[in-house]
Amino acid sequence: MSNRVKRFVRPEIFLIAVNLFCAVVGLVQTLVVAATLGAPAYAVIGILVAMASFILNFWDVRLFDLAMRLLVQAPPDGQEPAIYRKSVAQLTLVFSAAIVLLAAATSMLVATFSVHLFVDQPVALRWIVAQAMLTATASLLGTVFALQRLTERFYAFGAARIAHQILGSGVILGSIWLFPNLDGYFAGAIIAAFGNLVGALVVLDRLWASRHGVRLISRASGLALPAYRQNWRFILGGTVIGYGKMIHRWSDVLVIGYFTSDQVTGVYRLARTVADGLQIMTDALSQYYFPVLVRLRAERRLSEFWRAARRLAVIAAAVTVPSVAGALVIVPPLGAYYLPAFDGIATALAILILPFLVICGVHLWLWPLLVERGEIGHFAALSILAALVQAGVTAALLAWIWPSAAAGSLGYVSYYVVIYPAVLIMLMRRRTSPGVATAR
Repeated sequence: MSNRVKRFVRPEIFLIAVNLFCAVVGLVQTLVVAATLGAPAYAVIGILVAMASFILNFWDVRLFDLAMRLLVQAPPDGQEPAIYRKSVAQLTLVFSAAIVLLAAATSMLVATFSVHLFVDQPVALRWIVAQAMLTATASLLGTVFALQRLTERFYAFGAARIAHQILGSGVILGSIWLFPNLDGYFAGAIIAAFGNLVGALVVLDRLWASRHGVRLISRASGLALPAYRQNWRFILGGTVIGYGKMIHRWSDVLVIGYFTSDQVTGVYRLARTVADGLQIMTDALSQYYFPVLVRLRAERRLSEFWRAARRLAVIAAAVTVPSVAGALVIVPPLGAYYLPAFDGIATALAILILPFLVICGVHLWLWPLLVERGEIGHFAALSILAALVQAGVTAALLAWIWPSAAAGSLGYVSYYVVIYPAVLIMLMRRRTSPGVATAR
């Protein structure tokens, strides 16, 4: 990208624009797939995604957060910084690949014997295998993207994301146009996922060399292995958070599938997918602010840290309010015309948009603070508690009060009502905490 564009477009604005573009392309892909397959078949995708992601989060230890912490710290005495950082990134990729392969194998086994509990129709083994591999590949691709953004080459990173999104969606839509069924969808998705992973690794290698002066895809180095061993408490906390995320992000679809029909599950899954599309903006902001905020905390530039936190809160409110209004006013007539099989999606979507206010306005500055200080243990414990509350509320609403997609959405939102007030109260009580005191 030209220097003129870089001079007039701030990195975070550029990334927001990139991610909004990707969200629009992804939304078109989602709606075309849903309209082509119908609610019951889309429910199969939703259940398989939920099961594969549930298992993946069981094995997840949040290695990237540890990598971020190690990369902002000074390397051990006597070690070349560039070679040490290369080792941190290589070990993150290797360990992440091992975890996702283990998760894929576990997911295939679990789904084969239990998917019938959540879906009314038969599910082919090839769909189970395909979705397990898709989820594993997507997770590893997320790690690659995360390492790309740590190079702080935001413009090149954004341009590559656009290319990945266009090519991936093009392959999936082309495949489902040729074969308008679940086999066509999974075939296109597998080709797109593996192609994007290879391309992303090539881009990462170039960006890393540009930033640090060494190629990442080269001879492996184990220099950072002792640092990973020394941070076992951090890894343990990340594992517990993975369990909380496992229940929070993926048990909702499974609970709905268990207590309701494929029709209701399909409606909820589409609403979740569309609402998650809004989180693309969160990803864009995180891609810029996460490394920046961790660095500001490490350098004790606390006034700049809290100024950025206030900016995020304003952005959260400015996006959430009109998005909820749009879901309630615009989606019903559009849904009735284009997606008549997904009745009730507007209310569920409006409810599922609400967490963006908390994720963008609180989590985006809270998580860097906890990571930099190495204090994610309390958050991990509270995430388990909040996720269990969510599962209980969702099951109660569906079983006894209102078996609908909207009820499932209310259960999903209950997680945020529990965890973030509890974490903020915990931080305010820690009077010796630097940074938190500055905020008061």
